[in-house]
Amino acid sequence: MATITRDTAARFQDDAGIRRRNIGIYTGPDDYALGGDSCTLAELGLSRCEYIKFEDALDDDGGNIKHSLVYDRTNATILWFDCSTGAETAVNSDLSGISVRFEAVGLS
Repeated sequence: MATITRDTAARFQDDAGIRRRNIGIYTGPDDYALGGDSCTLAELGLSRCEYIKFEDALDDDGGNIKHSLVYDRTNATILWFDCSTGAETAVNSDLSGISVRFEAVGLS
């Protein structure tokens, strides 16, 4: 299950007409599973997601992109890709020390 927290630097929810825009912080799992980290729409604060974008995860020095994250709508998971290889991040990787901001837009 994904760890989602409110972003204290921005309003978590912003309603625009019938759309809701949620900005939050996602922290990686301590035991990455093949196929991604489970993340339901309810965890994102939405009933339907039309758009979601994650920041890239940087290395410890903050100078290079280490992981790229993508939301898999079909399986409701967040996939992590290792930017040095282009492959999905290795199973059982501890990503709990990495947090990235995200923006999700959809219906509440």
